[in-house]
Amino acid sequence: MKIRTRILLLTAALLLFSHILIAQHSWVKYMVYTPTELQEGYGNFELSRLLTSKMYPDWGFRFDYNSLQINVGEKIHVFRFRGRAKFCMTGNGNLYIAGRNEFGRITNEDGKPGFESLLDSSFITTYSFGQVNNIFEKKGIIYFYTQDQIFSFMDDEVSLVHRFPNPVMVYERNGQIFVFETSGNIYYLRGNQLVPFVISGLTASAQFSNLMKLVLSKVWVQIGIFISLALVMMLFIVKRLLRRIKETSESSNFYHGQVDELKRLNDDLAKVSRRNEDLLANILPKQTAMELQNNGRANVHKYSMCTVLFADIQGFTKIAERLKPEILVDYLDKIFVHFDSVIDKYNIEKIKTIGDAYMCAGGIPKKNRTNPIEVLLAGLEMQHHLRTLPHPEAPSNMSSGWSLRVGIHTGTVVAGVVGKKKFTYDIWGDSVNVASRMETAGDIGKVNISSSTYNLVKDYFKCEYRGKMPVKYKGEIEMYFVTGIKPEYSQENNPIKPNQKLLTKIDFLKYLDLQDEIMERLQNSLPKMLYYHNITHTKKIILRAEKLGKAEKINEEDMLLLKTAALLHDSGFMIGHTNHEILSADFAREVLRDFQYSQSQIDTICETIIATKPPVAPANLIQGILCDADLEYFGSRKFLEVADKMYREKFETQVNVNYECWAEGMLKLLSQHEFYTETARALREVSKEEQIALFKASLKQHR
Repeated sequence: MKIRTRILLLTAALLLFSHILIAQHSWVKYMVYTPTELQEGYGNFELSRLLTSKMYPDWGFRFDYNSLQINVGEKIHVFRFRGRAKFCMTGNGNLYIAGRNEFGRITNEDGKPGFESLLDSSFITTYSFGQVNNIFEKKGIIYFYTQDQIFSFMDDEVSLVHRFPNPVMVYERNGQIFVFETSGNIYYLRGNQLVPFVISGLTASAQFSNLMKLVLSKVWVQIGIFISLALVMMLFIVKRLLRRIKETSESSNFYHGQVDELKRLNDDLAKVSRRNEDLLANILPKQTAMELQNNGRANVHKYSMCTVLFADIQGFTKIAERLKPEILVDYLDKIFVHFDSVIDKYNIEKIKTIGDAYMCAGGIPKKNRTNPIEVLLAGLEMQHHLRTLPHPEAPSNMSSGWSLRVGIHTGTVVAGVVGKKKFTYDIWGDSVNVASRMETAGDIGKVNISSSTYNLVKDYFKCEYRGKMPVKYKGEIEMYFVTGIKPEYSQENNPIKPNQKLLTKIDFLKYLDLQDEIMERLQNSLPKMLYYHNITHTKKIILRAEKLGKAEKINEEDMLLLKTAALLHDSGFMIGHTNHEILSADFAREVLRDFQYSQSQIDTICETIIATKPPVAPANLIQGILCDADLEYFGSRKFLEVADKMYREKFETQVNVNYECWAEGMLKLLSQHEFYTETARALREVSKEEQIALFKASLKQHR
């Protein structure tokens, strides 16, 4: 009897397992049609809903309660499901399907759609389920539920969320599940768990429970209760939502308040930082201040040509005895403030003041060739200012009675910062001592200079030779008194004010400083594959421009602007290869300010550089001269050699360079080009027609 029972149970289990396998494999039926075959076999196959998938953008999806149609190219793939099926398109484009004892997704099998079941037989045996009421996605998790079970799918695994002993009503809204049991319990889904809402009193007694079961057995009562509960839940949710909105609004207001406060604090901090930087810049040179901020220390630098000025106010001690201290200090402050404005004008660095003595130096911290002239101009202005300054206790038209003794020397110094608590920028060296001796060995109301300074400024200033004068610890040194600027370089009736001619001479010295810096930058920063637009090309353009400028008899001011534009016209290649003329002009605007070019000069130079951008159309003479100097090779016998370098350069610095297109563009430029100055036309070696013929012949050889 026991053996017979075992055989019957085993047979029943095998039948059940076979039934499950058959059900699993026969749940979906797959067919492929052409549009014509589909219409002939099934008529007008219209499904109720249309979906698009991010994962399969070229496929079209249509489905109804038990059918899915996928259009792939000219084929229509049809899936028919046994019983009602539910569909869910996820955010990433996967299409999931759930039905009686089945759950799976559509796959791509070598360009053809397929169906992949995500349930195995053991799961179906354990959690056999019937009609699926709905399927949806929430926060990357797929949920589907029946009348008494809720399942989830995540990390490629299907699991049971909850099984209820009796049928329940499930309410799904915007991805949230609410479950209502006949016993009165209410649940909502949180993550992968059901969290109960407890409504007290519904199961207070068995009699009330039986009554509720009787009432709930009526369909219309069930519908009414469901609607009522839904309304209550909606009101509850709305209330929570309103409270959340209020809290969010309060948090937002607090956040904005905090943001405004942080912004105000940042603005205040920025202002303090700027004030500190300005204060540091007033104490130390900009370059030295940056070294301290970045490195915590400043390097010591040696300068081979630095002009040092010492100025000492004579008669200060006697006047100090008669004046109140506050009046004396205020008066001395006004004098030194004016001295500060004078040296700022001439790009001179203030070193220190000691009592009534004033010390400054030119050519530091940025090296330049102009410092002997500029320091001497500053010394003459200081003398003139103190000579005409009114007395602090006398009418405004009465002289102060003070006078200034100035000594200047040019030589080698070492500059740097001393101290850790109170930073001081100072200079050291024998030149500093000589400059101090020039001041003490000078006369009141005069500017006394050494022979080294005299040799650098004698072409521009009137100087009186004093002979060799004894200097403490130095022996005898040749000295000169400077009485003013030479007439040809000074303003009319004002021997201490430079005219435009002298200012232009100074600008040319600044140009040499600029040329040294730019040539060093070009040497270090230009790409190596620039076979034509290299530093040699820049040097040639400067010489050609100067030669054409002299032949066209432009003035000194225009020659300065022309040579500066020639120096910078290809500097943009350090930044990029496209629109290098625009890049060169932007670079020029940045660098020329450091060399005291005026805004009008900078504008003219930048316009001249941009005028060289093909097709060239110069608007004035200096633009025409630079264009002729830049395109001189159009009339040269070396045109083919230059053209070959330019193509190699373009080929290696830019992408998708086609020789035919490049040659066509070059031929067009050559055909349209004309020299703008008489000098350039006269210097032309090859006519335009002959140059075009030679270039066309070279193109045939290249092909």
